[in-house]
Amino acid sequence: MSNSRAILKEKIFYGLLSIVFITIPFPKYSLNTQSIIVLCIYWLFYNSLSSKRKYLKENKRSFLIVSSLFWISLLGLFYTDSFHGVLSDLFIPFLIFPLIFFSVKGITKEKVGFLLDYFSIATIIASLIGLLKAFWLMYNGLGDYFYYLDFAKVLGIHTTYFSLFTCVSIIHVTNKLKLSSRLKLKDWLNLCAIIYMLFILYMISAKISFISLWVVLILGFVWSYKSMKKKHVFFGFFFISCLPLVFFSPNLQTRIRHEKASNINERVILWEAVGKSYLEGNIFLGKGTGDGHKGLVEEYKKAGYEIAAKNEYNAHNQFLEQLLYFGLIGLTALSYIFFYSFRSMLLGRELTYMLILVVFLLFMMSESLLKRHSGEVLFPLLVTIFLSTSKDEIK
Repeated sequence: MSNSRAILKEKIFYGLLSIVFITIPFPKYSLNTQSIIVLCIYWLFYNSLSSKRKYLKENKRSFLIVSSLFWISLLGLFYTDSFHGVLSDLFIPFLIFPLIFFSVKGITKEKVGFLLDYFSIATIIASLIGLLKAFWLMYNGLGDYFYYLDFAKVLGIHTTYFSLFTCVSIIHVTNKLKLSSRLKLKDWLNLCAIIYMLFILYMISAKISFISLWVVLILGFVWSYKSMKKKHVFFGFFFISCLPLVFFSPNLQTRIRHEKASNINERVILWEAVGKSYLEGNIFLGKGTGDGHKGLVEEYKKAGYEIAAKNEYNAHNQFLEQLLYFGLIGLTALSYIFFYSFRSMLLGRELTYMLILVVFLLFMMSESLLKRHSGEVLFPLLVTIFLSTSKDEIK
């Protein structure tokens, strides 16, 4: 009886966790927030307090490293000049997810696979809904919504984040794909899903998504080269060579011509202004939670970057955001999360997990990914689950 009850409790736990994954790609953030709250409440009763302590003790290093961003943002409350909007800068998910997943029995790779399946399917469904909206608007003569920011309007999510969701899904589905002379039905479905998601990336026209896919394609090819068949080596070289050609496509060329803060020269101006703003604060502690952008608009104006000043651009780089808000301590914390995670994945030979983390790393180099709900939830959620799944705990 107790065994069947434990199985039921586990099914409910993973059912609620699945809902968290499913609701991330959809535009209503409140649904995802509510699903996280329900998961937290259920976790309180999922296992005993002694079990939670036991597992947390076993995973204390992972817990402290991943949750470090929360503790640093909490510390930032003590030296900030303004408490306006500090809740959004507290990095609460970096406490919630490590607390939940490092205090329960380790999640198996099979379960992680199912969770990523749900996430990928949800991403595809969300994009299909966006496409249907775009077709409906075009059919009724209300405009063309099949490109970049216009397409983001029908998706209901910023292009950066939806392209991130799509990249993660492509990596996961590609890992499931088994190429052979006779493809099974599920392999055909996976192949169609990959082609469709590449088409969605083309519609979104986020350059960083194609750069990220190109990098992970190279890394995956190098990792698997010795075990690949000759024809797979040929296809690998072919795709690595052809993917950069997407930058010469109409959508990407249009994006490049009309970009505002995406070309290299303007990014350099932006990041120089961010650097000057950082040096005006405490180098080690930053400006505090909620105050990271204090004085940044003035630096944009001094640099003559009127578009950035008018639209109050953020740093467009998560690592620079850490410097602004929490100084060298914040930058070190985020960097060490990546280092620790990559090392753990390398020891466990978890190629898929590593490639997904590479995508996050590249996105964070060009965008302030943790400034919105989607990035602030998905990154700690995946990092925590990947670390709890890894068999090789770093000593």
